[in-house]
Amino acid sequence: MRRRRIVHCRRSPIRLTDGDPDVSLDLQTVFTTTYDRAGYDYTLHYDRSVAPPLNESQLVWSQQRLITATK
Repeated sequence: MRRRRIVHCRRSPIRLTDGDPDVSLDLQTVFTTTYDRAGYDYTLHYDRSVAPPLNESQLVWSQQRLITATK
């Protein structure tokens, strides 16, 4: 299974009702589990251009994110 993890997510506090302590949600686990169980590694083609095509500023932004993620 080829997994591309571009964004690292931290644990996020979730407020409950008054009087109950906050609970912590590990967003990285949520996203990774969803990605794995939904089969996105088989349906998303990272080696292809997106449709509709990105404009110049979006292309620059996405290339910077990919460079940062692979370091």
